[in-house]
Amino acid sequence: MDPLQLFAVGLTLAHISLLAGVYFASAITTDAFVSTEIHSLLYFRVGLSVIVVVEAGLAVYDTYKLHRGDVGNTASASAFIAAAIVGWAILASYPADDAEHAIGAVIFISATAVYSVFFISKSAKWRTPLYALWALSVASAIAFA
Repeated sequence: MDPLQLFAVGLTLAHISLLAGVYFASAITTDAFVSTEIHSLLYFRVGLSVIVVVEAGLAVYDTYKLHRGDVGNTASASAFIAAAIVGWAILASYPADDAEHAIGAVIFISATAVYSVFFISKSAKWRTPLYALWALSVASAIAFA
């Protein structure tokens, strides 16, 4: 595994650990959502925001690496990555009860779902299970909404 992949795996584990840590430390007893905890715990908002921005940076790098020479795919994926960051900035800036928060969440989740397809399409070995997991994630997001 190359160093960048190792970093990406570590970043994913940090993301999962932060979410699980906050859930088991506070949200489980209050039935709070991630959006609620983002605004009640400053370290969570900052930490999660840093992770999301670094993940987007990795996505941009991978987009240029995977779609080298394919300007259309590179531009499209990059636009969705940028949209995801804008969505995150909006949702992290407003409390969960505000309409802007919901709008930011829809933008972030939708843009992330779309740009993920660009990466799955380049998977040689695991494409079918990854598309199945992607569909399950999208269905879960829609059901939650």
